[in-house]
Amino acid sequence: MQNISFKNNKHFITNELYNYTKDLLSIGHYTNKEVAEITGLNRNIVKEIDKERNMLLMVKL
Repeated sequence: MQNISFKNNKHFITNELYNYTKDLLSIGHYTNKEVAEITGLNRNIVKEIDKERNMLLMVKL
């Protein structure tokens, strides 16, 4: 299988879209459903990204 440099390791999306989704979630103004509508991602993928983001925040505390 060929390595694609711009693909996120955990999801079948680009790193840029992954980071954009994390940024929208970190603002705290949008719900997961709204972020899914803005980005065009499935709500379950946004939920997984949000879980990953929250786990990283918990580890830093």
